Amino acid sequence: MSRIRVFLDSNVIANWILIEEFSANRNTLEEDRILLERFREYSLSHVLTQSFIENNDVYEVFTSTLAIAEVFNVLRKEVSGLKVYRHGFPIVSMFKHLDKALSRDELETIIQVVKDKIDVLKKSGLKELKDELHWEIYPFVVMKGVKTHDALLISTACVNDCDWFITNDRDLIDRLRKEKRKLKLEIDLPESFLKEIS
Repeated sequence: MSRIRVFLDSNVIANWILIEEFSANRNTLEEDRILLERFREYSLSHVLTQSFIENNDVYEVFTSTLAIAEVFNVLRKEVSGLKVYRHGFPIVSMFKHLDKALSRDELETIIQVVKDKIDVLKKSGLKELKDELHWEIYPFVVMKGVKTHDALLISTACVNDCDWFITNDRDLIDRLRKEKRKLKLEIDLPESFLKEIS
């Protein structure tokens, strides 16, 4: 029986990393309502990724070099946003504080955590693909209004015959929802994939 080929977007991996890292310090998590609420949003990415780790005989799981590179930025933005919000900056001025919110030590910690957690995923069977531009898929997806880096990830998943592309990017899903037949790729949320396989 062939395994289901699944491509994980950077936001799914980043959410798994956040929960993995912060769940080690559960007391802080339970006391921090803001963080706890955000983690509820991430939980299905965590459940899904853990399922892949524990059932690697059923799934063949991929991501790409670009997606891994994006994980660093996704986590930097998320941690910066939480820190700025906690410090009570008004929403209108929040964005100008994001780039300065984290200390050098905090940024170095994020880098090390990402490296360590990606290593855990790779040891559990995650395969890193080289990003590839499919000359029919890539321009088609870009013309649908998809950001160029997301289009390259979709192209890479298609070139590598993935069955699913799992993302938390609802805009990406909405733009490509009706293109499953052309792409030969199901693009959906972690919860949709979990419902499909249960």
